[in-house]
Amino acid sequence: NNNNNSNNNNSILNLILDKESQQLCNQAKLVFSKIELLKKSAKQGENKTNSNNLTPQQLFSLQLLIQYGYFIQILHLEQPGVPSLLEDLLHIFEFMSTGKGYKEDEPTSIEVLTEILLSMLLEPSISVRQIVSFAFNSFASEMTMSSMDLLCDVLTRTEQEETSIFDLENEFERNIIIEETF
Repeated sequence: NNNNNSNNNNSILNLILDKESQQLCNQAKLVFSKIELLKKSAKQGENKTNSNNLTPQQLFSLQLLIQYGYFIQILHLEQPGVPSLLEDLLHIFEFMSTGKGYKEDEPTSIEVLTEILLSMLLEPSISVRQIVSFAFNSFASEMTMSSMDLLCDVLTRTEQEETSIFDLENEFERNIIIEETF
C-alpha cells in the first residue's frame, strides 16, 4: 500500500515537472536514502562517520537543506536562468560525503554552501532562517578563510548600506529643517 502511494506521487510529479527537474528530484531521493544510511552508521560508530568525516548534525543539516531545495524544485519557485538550488546542494553533498575535491580554481564545497546559506537568509521565512542558522552551526568548524571572507563581505556591505540609509535620512531631516526656516 505504501509502495502504491509512492508510485502515485511519482506519476503526479512526472506530470508537473520537466525532465531535468524529475532527474534532480530522483537524485535527491537517492541522496535522502544515502543520508539515512550515513546517519545510522554514524550512530553506531563515534561522532564522525568513517568514510566522509561528516557528523550526524552535519548530515541532518544537509538533509534539511536538500529537502528545502527539493520542495523549491517541485513548486517551481526558482527563477528562470538561475542555477538550481537543489542541483548545487546535491553537488555539495557529493563532494562532502565522498571527500572528492574541487578543481583548484573552483570554490570549495564549504564556500559554495556558505554562499547558498547567505542567499537563503534573504528569504522572508523564519523556518528557512532557522535551517540556515542550524546549518551554519553544524559547519562552523569547517569554515575556511574564503568562506569567512564571504560572511564578512556581506556584513560589510550591510553596514555600508545601513550607513548610506542613515545618511539619506539625516540629509532628508536637514532639508526639512532648512525649508521650515524659510
